[in-house]
Amino acid sequence: MTAGERGKMAKFGLPAACGLMVLCVLLGAGGCGSSSTSTGAVLAVASVFGAPGQTVAVPVSLTGATSPTGFNLVLSYDAGNLTLTSVTKGAGLPTAATFTNSSTPGTVNVTLSGTTAFITSPVAQLLVMNFVFSSLSNTGTVNPITVTSATVTNAAGTSLAINPISGSITSFP
Repeated sequence: MTAGERGKMAKFGLPAACGLMVLCVLLGAGGCGSSSTSTGAVLAVASVFGAPGQTVAVPVSLTGATSPTGFNLVLSYDAGNLTLTSVTKGAGLPTAATFTNSSTPGTVNVTLSGTTAFITSPVAQLLVMNFVFSSLSNTGTVNPITVTSATVTNAAGTSLAINPISGSITSFP
């Protein structure tokens, strides 16, 4: 990151670490503290920014899976700072697939089941979560959205190897 980029981030009240986090997401998180390995597909929760009181969309994507037809995903978040307002099926997933959202405060639990494989090259958007930030959230507060469990299956019901990457919502003014 150049001095000019750091200056622009400081102007908007964003610490340099947030810029590094965005850079990691844009570069696929390789070498940025990610616990994923280089084999298998990658299931990634985006790291995004939002203002207190604002609705923030957080996409979840899958890259590199071979012929996936379904998934089950459980994510956790701090319900004291974030309120989940909706979870929608991602664009490009089969319309005939059954999408079930059984989320509760602090937990997102979604399942997609079907028989038609969806394309994950270069990437498939699995879902979009919409959160509202607590109006009491302080600038720079990082609210993790943690992958608690993730399973991706093919038409035979076989689990595919995946590397989950958790995301976050960081507040700014």
